[in-house]
Amino acid sequence: MREDGTRVQARMYVLTREDGHEEEWRGRDMVDFHLLPAEFEHIDRARCNELGSMLTAAGLHWQDKGRRDTPRRLRYTATGPRGRQWSIRPVSPFDFDPWQPSNLWRASRASRDQTPAMTAQALADHIRQSGA
Repeated sequence: MREDGTRVQARMYVLTREDGHEEEWRGRDMVDFHLLPAEFEHIDRARCNELGSMLTAAGLHWQDKGRRDTPRRLRYTATGPRGRQWSIRPVSPFDFDPWQPSNLWRASRASRDQTPAMTAQALADHIRQSGA
């Protein structure tokens, strides 16, 4: 409630960390997600393994460029059916949408074709189908 007595709508978000700990965050709208702590990471080892499994299941050749210790710098490359190379990175914490928490990955090809944030499965399918 404001000082003048009017009500302000606020949303409550619950973040679940990798260790299972839950934190509550309150904000008026999605813009308030800049208040998330800098150490919040939406990419963990399980998410990386999931992406690798989806790329493999889609029949794509891919490689991990390392940097799993710093998820913000994590990068993968995948080669589509026609030999087109895609660079895959996790979405930034600022682009992370808590309403679609599994949309964690974005791919780009030759810096002119960039996907929206997608799930690992959707991204693998997109790369596989882009060359068909």
